[in-house]
Amino acid sequence: MEKTATVLDLLKARSGVYLPSVYDTDEGRPPRGSHKPGTHWFYNNWDFNVRGTILERQTGQTVFEAFASRVEVPLSMQDYSQDDGHFHYGPESKHPVYKMRLSTRDLARVGLLYLRGGRWGDTQLVPAKWVHESTQPHSEIGEGKGYGYLWVTAAANAPGDSISTNVPMFYASGFGGQ
Repeated sequence: MEKTATVLDLLKARSGVYLPSVYDTDEGRPPRGSHKPGTHWFYNNWDFNVRGTILERQTGQTVFEAFASRVEVPLSMQDYSQDDGHFHYGPESKHPVYKMRLSTRDLARVGLLYLRGGRWGDTQLVPAKWVHESTQPHSEIGEGKGYGYLWVTAAANAPGDSISTNVPMFYASGFGGQ
């Protein structure tokens, strides 16, 4: 059953693959085989880590090389370099964590790219359809909150949200709350 999970399931954290992974705990992890791929949301580092392995096998580039050529350079990031990214391996899985440090101003450029529908200057870097689809809630994860393709979404005036706006929003939320 796990082998039927798709890349889209991985992007939505709905793979149904509940294996140990680097930088993860067993806490709350459903038992293997308890949910079919695409049917249940669970924030699962295995889903995230395996995507880096898939990217490298399909493109021949590491996550950091692809990020540099497809994001860092086109957005003219001021602070990021490939040295700010590194893999962390562990005995839990053959799929490493890929960690990178981004300054606030470089990360703000990524946010601005998405707010502009994937357009940077005169160039459409990310298809507008992808930007829209990826920032829509595909899973309900809490009162007024959802999960897109790696983005957390919140309805306008979502209850219990520390940031309340009168418009829907999306944001990245990762390790350490960044």
